[in-house]
Amino acid sequence: MHFLKVIGLYGLILCFLGPILFLLEVHLKGPQAQQQLAPITLVGILFFVLTALEISAGAWLHKTNSKAITGYYLIMKVVRLLVIAMIIIIYGLLGCQNVLLFAINVIVFFFVTLIYTSAYFMMVEYHRKKD
Repeated sequence: MHFLKVIGLYGLILCFLGPILFLLEVHLKGPQAQQQLAPITLVGILFFVLTALEISAGAWLHKTNSKAITGYYLIMKVVRLLVIAMIIIIYGLLGCQNVLLFAINVIVFFFVTLIYTSAYFMMVEYHRKKD
């Protein structure tokens, strides 16, 4: 898939995911969830940028036929997990409200991103081996 198409589809997914999470939280928690609007937006932007960089670097590794691609896939998953853990910890240490709601948002973004990038890279590998 072309880079812009892949990133565009991912951006579209995030554009739907943020409001869905927000509406669910408002329905479940009421006005308390209103405080999560800015953090949800920032988390979405952060995940979009990290994923764009990950896919771009993966494409470069594929072009150079690097043997480190499998290690790269694993490292990026671990790095993303560490980044979200740090984000949640920093958010909690700053004394921000509704840490649990924030953590749930970040974890949902993490799993959606994990599924999307894994599916994308599996398709890339399938097409590489097929050619």
